[in-house]
Amino acid sequence: MLRKIFYTFWTKFITAVINFLIIIITAKYLGAEGRGTISLVVLGITLTQIFNDIIGGGALVYLVPRVGVFKLFISAYGWTFISSAIVAVSLTFLKLIPVQYSLHVFFLSLLQSLFTINLSLILGRENIRYHNLLNFLQIIFLLAALLTILFVFHKTELISYFISLYISYGLVFLFSFVFIAKDIQPTSLNGLALVIKEIFRNGFFIQMANAVQLLNYRMSYYILDHSSSGVFSGIKLVGIYSTGVAIAESLWLIRQSIAMVQFSRIANLTDIYKSRILTIQLAKLGFWASLCCLIPLLLLPENFYTYLFGPEFISIPIIIRYSSVGIISLSLSAMYSHYFSGIGKNHINTIGSGIGLVFTLFFSFLLIPSFHLTGAAITASLSYLATSVFLFLVFVKESDFKYTELLPRISDYHFLTNYIKNYLK
Repeated sequence: MLRKIFYTFWTKFITAVINFLIIIITAKYLGAEGRGTISLVVLGITLTQIFNDIIGGGALVYLVPRVGVFKLFISAYGWTFISSAIVAVSLTFLKLIPVQYSLHVFFLSLLQSLFTINLSLILGRENIRYHNLLNFLQIIFLLAALLTILFVFHKTELISYFISLYISYGLVFLFSFVFIAKDIQPTSLNGLALVIKEIFRNGFFIQMANAVQLLNYRMSYYILDHSSSGVFSGIKLVGIYSTGVAIAESLWLIRQSIAMVQFSRIANLTDIYKSRILTIQLAKLGFWASLCCLIPLLLLPENFYTYLFGPEFISIPIIIRYSSVGIISLSLSAMYSHYFSGIGKNHINTIGSGIGLVFTLFFSFLLIPSFHLTGAAITASLSYLATSVFLFLVFVKESDFKYTELLPRISDYHFLTNYIKNYLK
């Protein structure tokens, strides 16, 4: 299992490096305003995908070993086409996305969601390696397309980024579909309504938690968009803040690598005690690894970031500094969240996200209008911390967890070294 974590981590690490290069390129050539527009459009795509994933997301991973592929495939694809149209229109009507990019939000959401469905079906079979490879190829194709459009065709416009997204998601969708095609063996559709009901029951709580959590992460974008600070317009503040957040949240690649393997493993376990022990060990591993990676980010000077992104991005160290407590707290609590998902108790994650959203709403309107970027970073930390504390306390109650188990133990050392030895073999 740890071999899968290592493989997942290095895949995600290289992906994070490439994402970082894309951020540098878009910041250099499109500026803070361009980065702000990209962030709002991508946020719209993500919101659309969350609703699509009620039937096409993480619930599929849980149900693949229990239901089979064909009925899940039919249900998820049908829902995605309907949901993408409804949500994209709603976001445009509510003016949560730039109107001129509303069609791009619809088509990119649809394409990305279909790809995500394929990935969920692959992950449900515990095929971690191919899952990681497809995610890796998507970011490779995005970078290659963006570089080609910018430097070969010399189109330094905002639309260049979105064209690159179409190319990258289109290619990996085709590859992923070819891979799962062999598992889509047509069967009787008897009982399809019950399958959809079961997917919806599991997926609703997962995606409501994700929707509320996304608002925890990104509500500040909308508030910053209506703010101003000296020479910076609201959209530029969004660009600066989203860039700083992207750097800080790069630490989450550790927890994501661990949690994805953990979720897939627990979903296929029947021993609740083994699931609990696994969660505790992986939570400690994720926390200490993330903390070690955070320290260098905090020590980098301002001129490092202005050299990479330009003088408009001088406030990035402030964003990282004030959001770091929340970033680290989620690195720990992510394992508890995926534990609840893996045993089918997704409503706990929804409640935790709801608590975080209450903190986000209160402190966003209290701090962001006056303190702008600093206020947004502090708000994020408080929200993440509140969610983490709740998930930890519920995990303690649900699993008969003892606080002393958080302390490093010799068994943790043996757990890590044994798997490293097996991995090297």
